[in-house]
Amino acid sequence: MKQKQIIFTKVNISIILLIALILTFVNLSVKTYEKKNNMNEPIKNQEYNSMLSFIEVDENGNQKILDNMPEGKNWNIEVICNNNAEAIWNYKNWKLEMKKMTNRAKCKLTFSPYHPPLEKYGINERVITTGNGLYEVIHDNANITSSLNTTEKQNLQKTEYRYAGYDPNNYVTFNEEEAGWRIIGLVNTPEGQRIKIIRDESIGAYSWDSSPSNINGGRGINEWSQADIMTLLNKGAYYNRTSGNCYHDSNNTTVPCDFSGFGLTSNAKSMIDTITWNTGSILESEITSNASKFYELERGNKTGKGCSSGTYCTDTITRTTLWKGQVGLIYPSDHSYATSGGPSTSRKVCLEQGQQSWIAGNQDDCGNNSWITTHWTLMSVNTSRDNSFGIYLSWGQNQPTVTNTKFPLYINPVVYLKTNVKVISGLGTEENPYNLST
Repeated sequence: MKQKQIIFTKVNISIILLIALILTFVNLSVKTYEKKNNMNEPIKNQEYNSMLSFIEVDENGNQKILDNMPEGKNWNIEVICNNNAEAIWNYKNWKLEMKKMTNRAKCKLTFSPYHPPLEKYGINERVITTGNGLYEVIHDNANITSSLNTTEKQNLQKTEYRYAGYDPNNYVTFNEEEAGWRIIGLVNTPEGQRIKIIRDESIGAYSWDSSPSNINGGRGINEWSQADIMTLLNKGAYYNRTSGNCYHDSNNTTVPCDFSGFGLTSNAKSMIDTITWNTGSILESEITSNASKFYELERGNKTGKGCSSGTYCTDTITRTTLWKGQVGLIYPSDHSYATSGGPSTSRKVCLEQGQQSWIAGNQDDCGNNSWITTHWTLMSVNTSRDNSFGIYLSWGQNQPTVTNTKFPLYINPVVYLKTNVKVISGLGTEENPYNLST
C-alpha cells in the first residue's frame, strides 16, 4: 500500500513539473513575440489602444520584423488590424489614426520603399507638404457633373501630384526649347493621368476669340471648340510652325504673327496626347470659387450660353462641355494649385479662400509663392447679358471679353504628354532641365 502511494505522489509531482515547464515556455514565447514585434510599446505621442507590429519590405519584396518603427518618412505604409478594427496612416501628421475599434486590437504596419508617382516617367522627386516642390492634391470627393461615363468620372477623382511654390524644379526641355516649358504635374484627364506641361513664356497676346460686328457686337464667342485661340494652337500658324495673322481685337481685327521659330515641331507633336478636355463654364457668382470648387466647375455641365437676346448675345453656336484635342490652355484650378503659401498664409488657407481673396486680403504669401502667373484660361463665364466672357488670371479671377479689348492677354500653350514619354536626364532646374524622350 505504501509503495503505491509513493508511486502516485511521484507521478503527481512529475505532472505538475511538466505543466509548470509548459506554462513557463509559453509565457516566455509570448513575451519574446511581443518584444520582437513591439506589441506593448506604443509609438511616442500616439493616442490609440492598439498593439503594434512593424514589418519592413525591401525593394526585392523580402520582409523582416522590426523592434521599432523605421526611421525617416520615405515609406509607403499599409495598416492591417484584427478584431474588426480599422486604422489608417496619416502621412501629414505621421501617426496612426484609429477609425473604428470596439475591442483592444493588434495592428500590423508594413513599411515599403516610397516611389513617387512620377518616378515611372523618370522624375525622382518625392511628395512633400511644405516648401517648393511636388504636392499631393486629393479629389476623392470631387463632384464631377460633366457628361462622362463612370470610369471617366472616376479618373477625374484620383489623387494628383502638382508642382507648387515660387520656383519649383519643374523645368523641361520640349519643342526644342531648352527649359522653355514647365511641368504642372501628374494631372487627371477622363482618359487617365498624364504629365501636363505649360510653355513658360507666352507666345503672344491675342484674343481668345473675335467675331464680325453683327455677331455678339463683334466681341467674340465664348465656346472653346470654335475659338480663335483653339484654331491657332491646334490648326493654325502656331501648330504648323509658320506665320500668319492672329486675332487681336473685336470685329475680327487681326495683327501679323510669326511662329516659324517657336511653333510646334514634328517631334513635339508626336509626344502630345489627344485628350478629352473638360470645358465647363461658370456663373458670374462663381468667379470667387476656391481651388477645389473650380476643379469641379471646370469639369461641370454648365456651358457659356447665358443669354438669349441683346446686342452681345446674337450668336447661334451650340455650346459644349467637352473638347477632344491636343493643345489647350490652363485651367483656373491649375493656377490655384500652383501656390505653396508661405509663413503667414499656409497653402491650405490659400486653396480654401480662392484667388480673389489673395488680392483682397493682401495675402502675398499666396500669389507671390505661385510659379504660374498671368494667362488666358480654358474656362468661360456664363452671364445673363453677354456671350463673350472668358477668364483671365493675374492672381485673382477677372472676366474680360474674349476679344481682348481691355488687357494684353497672354497665351501659354498647355499639353498632355503621351504615357510613353519619359524623362531621360536632368534635374528639373532651369540650369539643368528635364529632357524627354520616347
